[in-house]
Amino acid sequence: MPQNSPEPYEPVLSAEVRAALSAGLPVVALESTI
Repeated sequence: MPQNSPEPYEPVLSAEVRAALSAGLPVVALESTI
């Protein structure tokens, strides 16, 4: 899974990414956590 891909890798991760974007958090930090 390339972390520089702008698209979500899995449906579950997609929801988390959308939540992070809605909260204004950097997606990079979310990817590093997972």
